[in-house]
Amino acid sequence: MFAELEDLRQRTLDNNLVWLQSFGCRVKREGNVVHVYHPELKDYSALLLFGGPEESYKAFREHTEGRTDCPDRQNVYVDKKAASPGLGQLLKLLGYLKTSVSYVTAGEWKRGGAPGEVLIRPATLEQADYWASVYSLGFGHVAEERVLDRGRWRIAFCANTVRHWFLTRRDAVIGVCQTCVAHGVIGVYSFTLLPAERDRRHFREAVNALGDVMAGDGGGVFYFERVKDLRSAPFISRAPKSPSGFKVIRVAEAFRRGI
Repeated sequence: MFAELEDLRQRTLDNNLVWLQSFGCRVKREGNVVHVYHPELKDYSALLLFGGPEESYKAFREHTEGRTDCPDRQNVYVDKKAASPGLGQLLKLLGYLKTSVSYVTAGEWKRGGAPGEVLIRPATLEQADYWASVYSLGFGHVAEERVLDRGRWRIAFCANTVRHWFLTRRDAVIGVCQTCVAHGVIGVYSFTLLPAERDRRHFREAVNALGDVMAGDGGGVFYFERVKDLRSAPFISRAPKSPSGFKVIRVAEAFRRGI
């Protein structure tokens, strides 16, 4: 059971790295340490620590002592099993503050009942900018953020590793999402509904529509990530429950410097 869980944890991580590369991130993996860098998106320049406490503490020390092959990082993500009092103290000493907790959730999709009003259809390359505009509205991005959104999602639309979807209700677009099929799992990313369409029924119907379409293409293990932002109202407590049969397989804390 433990070996199966570790295998699933690794495959969801590998899937996430494929997704990051789809929109221009440079990824360098050294065992249980991952360096991610994007020249324009500061939120996607990070050090990811997934090893044991001693290994992760050593890796972070090396990172902070002037490595020249990896650009400086404002963000550090620490897997729960990598955490230690020593690492926490070092992060604090260097000016990193904990900003969020992420919950990676995975499971096999089980088809629900009859379809609802919310349906799903693929987005084409010609619709990349429109897709990005809906994404920006869903995530509350403005001004320069929207320009960056268009740029990175144009790159992702050209990648053959990620599919982009519109969520519709009565033929009107009410949201978007992405799927990445890699390493034996289906990663769900960038899932958002427009503010006026956010209620539990629409969320449930959107999830069911996505799951049914992907299951029809062969199915498999799905995974997604929920983020609890510690700087705002808790998201986890307000979010609808995960689909039946899904469970949290990884918890990680995010730290940021220069807030």
